[in-house]
Amino acid sequence: MSNRERVWHKYLSERDKWLEDESFFNKKPVNFGMKPALLLIDNYVAGLGDKALPLKESSKTYPLSCGLEGWAAVAQQKRLLDLCREMNILIVHTNIDVAANSPLLFYNAIRTHPTKRTMKPDPNAPYAHDSKRAYDFTPDLAPIDEEVVILKSGASAFYGTPLAGVLTRFRVDTLLVCGESTSGCVRATVVDASMLLYHTIVVEECVYDRTEASHAINLYDMDQKYAAVKGIEEVLGWLKSGTAQTG
Repeated sequence: MSNRERVWHKYLSERDKWLEDESFFNKKPVNFGMKPALLLIDNYVAGLGDKALPLKESSKTYPLSCGLEGWAAVAQQKRLLDLCREMNILIVHTNIDVAANSPLLFYNAIRTHPTKRTMKPDPNAPYAHDSKRAYDFTPDLAPIDEEVVILKSGASAFYGTPLAGVLTRFRVDTLLVCGESTSGCVRATVVDASMLLYHTIVVEECVYDRTEASHAINLYDMDQKYAAVKGIEEVLGWLKSGTAQTG
């Protein structure tokens, strides 16, 4: 087994730990490229609440909250965001498209009522009464004028959006992926990024999820198959090393 203890190791059997070290993919690891972009996925109030509270408490007001783990990841993302702003690295934020008649309403309606084809919102959905507030960016990670915001109707930041075109325009080859949820929108984005042949780096301390086991095992899966899961200190060190192209 690797000398470095990873967040997923407590969920793996001894067989799985052996397989992790013998994996074909770990013998050919994903690594940094040359031109990075920082991708901050869905850091909105719905997933965090208005202040740092334990999950059981925060979910009373925000049913999709990730609790204190989410706020810990926000603090680490802020470190990375500040450095990327200082270095003039492309920064892309994503959020949910909750505009009237958004395809998201249609997709959700079909999932909850498979026989109906309607755009009518589900009045029992989380935040149906206050969707605009729920999907405000959390203030510490709110975009500034120079940064790109991608609104999406699916899990992946690439699905039905201009993200790939933006990255091509800036000649990006490396994505530093942060945000939530590890098992949902982060993973979906990482899989698509891998298929598009980006050097895909998931920053371990900068992603979060409601479920501890889902968070850990999805990090393991992404590290095995689609990306490199790297600690924030390694990522910050690479950016500060002068290797990365900026601007």
